[in-house]
Amino acid sequence: MEREVAIISMIYINRLLNYNQGIEINCLNWQKILFTALVMASKIWDDESFENNNFAKVLPQFSTVQINEMEKVFLKLIEYHLYVNSGEYAKQYFILRTYADKKQRSYALKQLDISTVLKLQRGGQQQLSKQQYLNTQNKSF
Repeated sequence: MEREVAIISMIYINRLLNYNQGIEINCLNWQKILFTALVMASKIWDDESFENNNFAKVLPQFSTVQINEMEKVFLKLIEYHLYVNSGEYAKQYFILRTYADKKQRSYALKQLDISTVLKLQRGGQQQLSKQQYLNTQNKSF
């Protein structure tokens, strides 16, 4: 997965928590939430992302059916709000960078560059509505 996928995943997880006040991340659900956010972010960021059946081969603890269901539930919970604008991306990028610096940890983030910002802006022109998404479901469904 591309480095940018981690940042987009953080945004999706924040949306999940903000849109659904009763949901808490705990020892029973954190892996499914993180994995699902990573899968969706990968599909949004990378034009040639794996499909769900490929993700199931890489991480066999989740079947393709489980991944499909987790993705559907996650999408509903974030109200199909997949678009990430450059401001949201930059904010999460710098939060992660600041955390890594404070903890003296390395997180190999490349500098936020103009090509990344432009790609994020182009993505806004390709927003899908909930109905459009349902009409063009993932090949693995």
